[in-house]
Amino acid sequence: MGTGTIILVSSLKDTEHLFIKPPPTGVYFLYMNYMNGYGPMGDWGAGFGLPLVMSAFLLVAVWSLLWKGLALWRSAKRGDMWWFIAFLLINTLGILEIIYLFVVTGAKLSDFTKRTTHGA
Repeated sequence: MGTGTIILVSSLKDTEHLFIKPPPTGVYFLYMNYMNGYGPMGDWGAGFGLPLVMSAFLLVAVWSLLWKGLALWRSAKRGDMWWFIAFLLINTLGILEIIYLFVVTGAKLSDFTKRTTHGA
C-alpha cells in the first residue's frame, strides 16, 4: 500500500491485523520475561540473569571441589577416618575443609604449592 491509499473494510474482523495486540499473559509469557531478566533478578537486559547464576554456581562448585579434594587427601594420609567421612558427607562450601587444613593439621599454604620430587 502506498501513501494515500484508501482501504475499504467490510467488517471489524478484517481490521484485526491493523491493530497492535496486547502482550499475551499466562505462565509461558511470565517464564519468558523471567528468562529475559525481568524476573526476581531485576531489569538487567535480555539474557543476563541466567548466565550470571550459572557462572556463580560454577565458581562455587570449583571452589568447594578444590578445598574438599585437599582436605580428603590430607585426612586420608593422616589416617583421620572420621574427618574423611565428614568431608564426604557434609558440604560446607569449603569452610570445614579450610578449618581442618589450617587449624587442625597446622598446614601452611606453602605445603600445597611446593613441588614434590618422587625418589629424589
